[in-house]
Amino acid sequence: MIGGALSAALGWRATFVFLAIFCGVVGSLLLIFLPETHQHLVLKRLERKDAARVQSISEASLVMAVEPVFHPPWGLLRYLYLPAFAPFVLSNAWSTASVFAGITVWPIYAPEPPYSLNQAMVGVSYVVCGVGLLIGSLAAGRAADKAAVMFEQAPEGRTVFSLLFSVATMPVGLLLFGWALHAQLHLAVVLVATFFLGFGTSSIQPGVYSYVSCVDQAKAGSATAAVNAAWCIIAGVVVLVSVPGVASLGAGGYFTLLAGVHLLLVGVAGAAVFHKLRQRRNSHS
Repeated sequence: MIGGALSAALGWRATFVFLAIFCGVVGSLLLIFLPETHQHLVLKRLERKDAARVQSISEASLVMAVEPVFHPPWGLLRYLYLPAFAPFVLSNAWSTASVFAGITVWPIYAPEPPYSLNQAMVGVSYVVCGVGLLIGSLAAGRAADKAAVMFEQAPEGRTVFSLLFSVATMPVGLLLFGWALHAQLHLAVVLVATFFLGFGTSSIQPGVYSYVSCVDQAKAGSATAAVNAAWCIIAGVVVLVSVPGVASLGAGGYFTLLAGVHLLLVGVAGAAVFHKLRQRRNSHS
């Protein structure tokens, strides 16, 4: 909404100026006020101030024994090809990338008839997608917690409801969005599609993040960072090809392709979950 209003009043460059200022302010506040959270560094700092208090902490010796080591950031990309992670990481990444495709393509169609939206109203139209993101995140978060209890012995089970939510809404949103633009259907149809897109992409995330952080708890931060890196990379590529893709295939054809890939990736992830659950069930029986 802010970007649309700024673009309408001051031109598209104003949005990026605002983001640069905003990130600078927020980054500065984080550097100043966000406390250190690394256990080793926190205890080192506390030891200099109050050594007796450190000695009273039961786990202090274990924490102090392990010095923090810098690991090259590209090392975390190994999670993208590990069989236990790849189907879930790629499903999540493609879902997010598909939303970015919609965000990229919509401003091309929005100013043209029958929509004829100005830049400010284009920004307002994204609120519907934001509502879908919010509701999907909350609903899938609760479902992921329930799945963690239901499938306590199989970490892959944490993704069950997230995958179901995503496969039920994301393809619908992509198909509806693409063919609504292709057929120039009413704006309400496009907005409903963006709601499904928002819900679909946010609903897959809680289960995936819960799973990757559970499987490799000692490196949960790296695993989570790999998930973020994957969707950033794939979304960047999809955004680059979206405009020429729509130009060559049409909006309907292009978003149908995105929906097909999404179904394929979620299907592979779902098969992996089913295989693991059946494996655990057989081992217990």
